[in-house]
Amino acid sequence: MKIAIPTYNEMVMDYIGTCPFYMIYTVAFENIIKEETFTVPDDSLNSASVALLLAEKGVEIMLTGKIGIEEIELLVFHGIKVYFNCKGNVRELVKIFIKGDLTNLEWNEKDFNKISKN
Repeated sequence: MKIAIPTYNEMVMDYIGTCPFYMIYTVAFENIIKEETFTVPDDSLNSASVALLLAEKGVEIMLTGKIGIEEIELLVFHGIKVYFNCKGNVRELVKIFIKGDLTNLEWNEKDFNKISKN
């Protein structure tokens, strides 16, 4: 599983369309097995391009701070589940997420299924 997080100084950043840096974590068996920094090209710094680029990198989950409904729909359209209202250090956030201990996530599986089937 690949998890992407918009990042600035190792902290979760809000608004994917304006964030040029993402940490992408590859997770297997509840362990981080790879982490990479992905820099969005200047000509692709918009929500639609970011969603497509992350999908092409195999990202399945986005952990982010604030995010608009249009951005959620773009990510979900590309098969990326979105969890928002996340805060803090990105590596620690991933560790907490893979243990299932995050309690502040806002997500609705029914909405994901509805959007992704359109």
